[in-house]
Amino acid sequence: MNFLLGRGELLTAPVTIKKGGGDTKRYPYTFDEALDRLRPQFASSWSVIEALPRQACPYDLAVQLFTLNPDYLAKSHYPNSLFRSLDVYPIGSRSRSVVAEKRKTKPSGIETLSTDIYVAGRRDALRTIPYKINSFFESSSEANDLRKIEAIGNPNPVQLPVEMIEEDEEGYFEIVLNMWTLYPGKEAIKFAFLEFAEECNVKCQPDLAFDCGNLWFVPVFGTRSSVVMLAQFSFVRVVRCMPKLRGLPEIVRRYDMSQPIILPDPAPFVSDLKVAILDGGLPATHPIEQWVADYRKADVTAKDSIGGTDHGLAVSSAFLLALFV
Repeated sequence: MNFLLGRGELLTAPVTIKKGGGDTKRYPYTFDEALDRLRPQFASSWSVIEALPRQACPYDLAVQLFTLNPDYLAKSHYPNSLFRSLDVYPIGSRSRSVVAEKRKTKPSGIETLSTDIYVAGRRDALRTIPYKINSFFESSSEANDLRKIEAIGNPNPVQLPVEMIEEDEEGYFEIVLNMWTLYPGKEAIKFAFLEFAEECNVKCQPDLAFDCGNLWFVPVFGTRSSVVMLAQFSFVRVVRCMPKLRGLPEIVRRYDMSQPIILPDPAPFVSDLKVAILDGGLPATHPIEQWVADYRKADVTAKDSIGGTDHGLAVSSAFLLALFV
């Protein structure tokens, strides 16, 4: 018989499939090595958390970073048992390059992509972690999960070029927060952040903030030193300078884009989609006004660029046309 499947001839006779992926019980670190490596790191991380202002740890919650050994990035290796035993909760993750001290199968000392897991818990739970890991049985699942951890640390959300700005220099910044979905919930964390921002003399604009998955993006205004102080808030993931919009090229401004058009009567193909278009604005009167739910100028005192509103109308119309197709 001619099989369409690749290597289909194997189906003509019984096939014995080896179960498992080889030496699955082998770990880069022994349990004793994992304890000796991570105990001081947990203690050092706790000393940083202990020094945080009370307002930076809403509801007595704080965040640590657990870095996985690069050999344990698969979903099946996720250290759920360890997190449950330590009474902590993963709230996010990010990829970053690390140089592992030991590897399971590959040579160590080589920079490799790994994963940082943001883990939140009550401060009393984080304080007692060094004592909890001492009580693990060597053959337990939580002990094996501990052997998958490469490093323990604290979030460092301030990104360049924020650190290159003068301390007393004011400007707009973007802050990204990991959210806490358990009690007391996301809104309580947001409210606590806004309160702490007020104490740090940082002006937040929550009306311009938005959620994306388990992240909250909020623009703020203040000096570099005040924003860095606000970055102590436990759930802050990233602090960076606010991106700036580019001006319109001169060649674009010379085009006359005013053309008569008849818009279709049917409703848009997608009616529950919300999109923000950042461009040159819109003219005072235009034919797509019924589909523009919220129109804002970045600077209400500035005059429109020559040809800018025509370009903004063309871009918005091009996107709107896709919803009718």
